[in-house]
Amino acid sequence: MKKLIALLMILCLSVSMLAGCGSKDEDDKEDAKSKVVKGDMFDMLEAMGNTKSGVVKADFDMKYDGQFIKGTITCGMDAASKACSFGISFDMDASGRKFNLSIDDLFVVADKNLYLNLKNIMAAVLKLAAMSGEESVKQVSDAIDLNKLGWFKIPLPDDLPDYNDKLQKSYVNSFVSLFENMLKNTKLEGEDGDYTAVLKTKDDLAQVVVAVRDFLKSDLKGLVNNTKSSLTDFNIDLDKYFDKLVSTYKQDILDVGKDYGLDEASLDQMIKSVKDMKLNEQFAKYKGEIEKELSTDALTDEQINEMTKPFDEVIEKLKSYDKEIPMESSIRVKADDSSYTADVKLNAQGSDNKKVDVNLSVNVKPGDPGIKAPGSVMSVKEIADLVTPLMSTNGGRLITP
Repeated sequence: MKKLIALLMILCLSVSMLAGCGSKDEDDKEDAKSKVVKGDMFDMLEAMGNTKSGVVKADFDMKYDGQFIKGTITCGMDAASKACSFGISFDMDASGRKFNLSIDDLFVVADKNLYLNLKNIMAAVLKLAAMSGEESVKQVSDAIDLNKLGWFKIPLPDDLPDYNDKLQKSYVNSFVSLFENMLKNTKLEGEDGDYTAVLKTKDDLAQVVVAVRDFLKSDLKGLVNNTKSSLTDFNIDLDKYFDKLVSTYKQDILDVGKDYGLDEASLDQMIKSVKDMKLNEQFAKYKGEIEKELSTDALTDEQINEMTKPFDEVIEKLKSYDKEIPMESSIRVKADDSSYTADVKLNAQGSDNKKVDVNLSVNVKPGDPGIKAPGSVMSVKEIADLVTPLMSTNGGRLITP
């Protein structure tokens, strides 16, 4: 079950990245004209979730008893040109342990290439590793000049699968239905593209818990099956892609390898050895093993019932309360001429008098995200020239396990 969840999380992230990097339908071209659909709250949520070209920005801020976690995730996507970009910032104070991380640009997909921002990625890796307190991390941090790092280009397969529109619609329809059930007994206020639902009573809260429980029982298995299908349908000609990688990096590898006695004949022999592995056959075999694993770990009714037991317990406790819970929560969905925004706020106080504040805002701006390939990229040789002295200062390893 853990393996299945891990695989699904990876795929969901991949699908999110490819949301603007695959489909070439006429609908995508129309969507790229910054069309904003107005209607009731759920019409707007559906249109918001079905956007294929634009910029998505999610801000979250959660506080509990003096501890907090907040951050921003930004994703650009352009279905028509198969382009996307991603950035994140993160700030946390949990039990006195503080941590912050900011990666304005993590990667960009454009022109059939993946561009990795090595400077920001390395800065984030070193910051995360520093939490371990290893002395080797400090050695690496002192030795590397992050300002010498830039973007690195990796060509993508020419036959990269298109975005699975059916999967997107499946998720959007399920979650819009979930919100409808969560709020079906709650009065919606507002009009003209700006609606708010306020939850104040224990019955309001109970309805939310009931909706989530019923969602797990009725929709989760279908979403898992759709996601599994997208994973097993993923096909790329790896033999052809390997040839593309060789043509891109062969000279760079030779430039680096000459200092270590690697000549063209030796490299050609290595390339032949990889080709003899018949990558497409190996990939098909690996996919077969994944399909078998997914089939074995598929969600059963018994597993779903186990997952929903805690929700049943919460519902019963809420029914037994003889007074209202100190809580106020609201969900607001609004649309102007250019974007959608969904805000979720929760302010509550538990029986231990500890306060919980949750604020989540998601803004979706359809249209041209303006994603462009970086103006310059690093070569393998330039990266190797930076890595070699680092390895020599740490016994041949970047970070000691």
